[in-house]
Amino acid sequence: MQTIYARIDEAGAVVQWPLLPVHIANLALPDHLVEPVAPQPKPAHDRRTQGVAERPPVRDAASGRLVQRWQVYARPTETIRAEMQADLATLRWRRETGGTVLADGTTVPTGREDQSMVHGAYQALQAGLIDATDFKTPSGWVREATLAQIAPIAQAVAAHVDRCFRAERQVAEQIDAAEDAEALAAIDLADAFDAAYAALANSEPV
Repeated sequence: MQTIYARIDEAGAVVQWPLLPVHIANLALPDHLVEPVAPQPKPAHDRRTQGVAERPPVRDAASGRLVQRWQVYARPTETIRAEMQADLATLRWRRETGGTVLADGTTVPTGREDQSMVHGAYQALQAGLIDATDFKTPSGWVREATLAQIAPIAQAVAAHVDRCFRAERQVAEQIDAAEDAEALAAIDLADAFDAAYAALANSEPV
């Protein structure tokens, strides 16, 4: 880590900061008017609702040395809200494309391309364009799958994707309704999304 310096006056007060060795050389500052700043760790803080800014160094009463100084500040509520909405969208996308499990335990991929392939196979079979198709899942091949076999897969994928977006909307509304940073910090995105998704799944007819 590169040492940071401060320019001081004859009384030892900081008059210019931060300075690097190149600055000191360019300014031709005498040694007695330049002092290194001892680094200090950033203070503990809530990364979502608070930020940390570096302030001019202060002189430590015990050691007499200049030490790095940090200030914790409250981040704007609307900035926090916008970041949470973006994080929620990323969470939904990961859940949406992360696959779903059928009632028989078969895992079905639900990436965007997988969704399109399942939907296309279902439409082709339903329209009578083909009588059967081979369908691959992480659990293995479904050979010569008919409309009766593909339909529940397509239904499960569509239901999963729908639940993901509806769960996102419900949590997004919670974020929008939060009045301040404290209320926003109380929302756990993953837990809220899981709860909304589960409630939607449990409300669907078997």
